[in-house]
Amino acid sequence: MARGDDAEISGLRGDNTRIIDLAGLTAIPGLVDAHFHLAYYGMMSGWLSLADCRSIEDIIGLVRERAESLPEGAWIYGRGWDPSNLAEGRSPVATDLDQGTTAHPVLLARADGHVCVANSEALRRAGVTDTTPDPVGGHIIRGENGTATGELSERALYLAWDAMMAELTPDDFREPILKGAHAAARAGITTAHAILLENVAAELEALRLLDEAGELPIRVYGVVQVEALESLPQELLNYEGDRFRIGAAKIFADGTLFAGTAALRAPYTDAPGSYGEDGVPLDELVGMLETIRDAGLQPAVHAVGDRTIERVLDALELVYGSAEQCRAARPRIEHATVLAPDLLNRARHLGVIFSIQPRRWRQLNRRLGPQRAAWANPWPEFAASDAHVVGGSDAPFIVPQPDAWQTLVQAVERGVSFLQAMGIMARGAAQATRDDTPCGLAVGSRADITVLSADPANATPDQLRAITPVMTIVGGALSYMDVESQSGSAA
Repeated sequence: MARGDDAEISGLRGDNTRIIDLAGLTAIPGLVDAHFHLAYYGMMSGWLSLADCRSIEDIIGLVRERAESLPEGAWIYGRGWDPSNLAEGRSPVATDLDQGTTAHPVLLARADGHVCVANSEALRRAGVTDTTPDPVGGHIIRGENGTATGELSERALYLAWDAMMAELTPDDFREPILKGAHAAARAGITTAHAILLENVAAELEALRLLDEAGELPIRVYGVVQVEALESLPQELLNYEGDRFRIGAAKIFADGTLFAGTAALRAPYTDAPGSYGEDGVPLDELVGMLETIRDAGLQPAVHAVGDRTIERVLDALELVYGSAEQCRAARPRIEHATVLAPDLLNRARHLGVIFSIQPRRWRQLNRRLGPQRAAWANPWPEFAASDAHVVGGSDAPFIVPQPDAWQTLVQAVERGVSFLQAMGIMARGAAQATRDDTPCGLAVGSRADITVLSADPANATPDQLRAITPVMTIVGGALSYMDVESQSGSAA
């Protein structure tokens, strides 16, 4: 990256140089989506969409229709059902799905992605029986007689999910990864932190091949499951290419607020008897962190509730021994929804990076009450404490599309300036990938740049929402351009 007046820059022009006149548009350092389910997003187009289902019969009908179009034995996956929208007033179970097909394994995720229901064939392929013990951090839902109903909660859903994903190859992941990466580029994102929870070895191999072929339109920072570390080939874990590398391993330490599975220090406001679920015990959390440390990777811990965040900080202190060593590891807490002054202070001392996403304020207020909800993405406190913060979308779960822009909009809504929030997140993005190479508009940087339709510097939140990315440049190469916004301005 170089900067200067027309005469200075013209001297750098070569035979293949492309000149783009921004014509008054605004260039900012490249946006980073620090929590994007890359392959999952790209795979969704081939899945059953259940969001519009208003009864279990609707779901059965869609399963039956899909089964008729597939060879016997092929998996059927779908997501989006919501028990509050179903006329029966309950979740579907295996015997319901069996009415759609018994010749295909069927796995359907609830709208929040933290509960799935499987039919009998999917349970069989996953090895789930009435006597299968619950995995740590998950539940196999059972009926009054102890029979597995087909519902799998939190970590238990991976029993069936992993069985389905194990049948996929790197070729199966190629197009989904490209779909997700191009969607990110269209959103102005130059780097995505890809949460890889499917067939991790196949995903990583697909990413490696795409990177070596020069086909990735953005940079991808891989975040793998801690459980996958023992089985992944070392050459994949050590791979560091032009636009793809693996840097972090993820631990699920609790669930979600909206499923009531995030562990809280005080009860849920709308469920006074519930503190959530305990999640991963301290000793097991320490063991997982040690595995990540020994693999030379960065820990990224899914922790939503304040009780879980406190436990994560305890575990980090035990594993890394000193604040200095902990800071060197650059640990991340993904989501970090229910914060408090003491947790923010401890996390800052340990060098913890908060990987945050846009918030659903109405639901937060209902679940937590206004006092605790105010500590979800507390931007003024982040700014005052010089905390390490990076923003992401959690697409397609929290929002449907990859997006780094809405986190900045919400920061301005919470009382900090756009430039202040952008500076915090730019520093956090470098921290969060353990890579301090300058990016964006700095001289000598890698020239990762997002071009916006208007100047955001002094915009109100409503004005910010109307601003859109119109160009994405990665390493000086054009990855995306809105043709209409640039008509007549490129040469």
